[in-house]
Amino acid sequence: MNQTTPTIRLRDLMDDDVAWGREEAAEVYPRLLRAVQRIPGADIIKISADGIEKTDASFPRETVFAVAKRHRGSTIFYVVGLATESMADNWDMAGDKLEQGIIWWKDRDTYQFLGPAPSESLRELFDLAVKSRDGIGAAEAAKKLKKSISNASTLLKQLVDKGYLARRGINSPSGGVEYRYFGPK
Repeated sequence: MNQTTPTIRLRDLMDDDVAWGREEAAEVYPRLLRAVQRIPGADIIKISADGIEKTDASFPRETVFAVAKRHRGSTIFYVVGLATESMADNWDMAGDKLEQGIIWWKDRDTYQFLGPAPSESLRELFDLAVKSRDGIGAAEAAKKLKKSISNASTLLKQLVDKGYLARRGINSPSGGVEYRYFGPK
């Protein structure tokens, strides 16, 4: 499933390269929401933080994480280009406060969960979904993790509910709908 992930450059929605406080977030939130709404049907959206020098925790909480929470279950968000580990710490606190997760891709192969951290078994399942070109189904996940299909399905659903995986219904050869789970890449 090779789809191009739409990207929103957050800096383009801001007046300055430093994002601080709820007041600035209140100005950027509707801009970000409109940018997301201009991408109908996208189940994964990349947020680029390139060009942003600093943020506190309240700015990403009231913008990126608030939009992610609003779209939870239908669209997942991930971020690239966070300038520093300190900035990532602020984003992590923002996600924890809203109980909403997003992934920070530090580079092509390294990511970090921002927001509520999933358990070790959920991380393992997340890795399987991200590494799979065509996503992963509950039966595949169950086989690879040596769990029951219902258990794997429940765990995959938890990752969707936390905002870390997207779920797509795909027509199955048997005539029904099979759900495939995809992570941000």
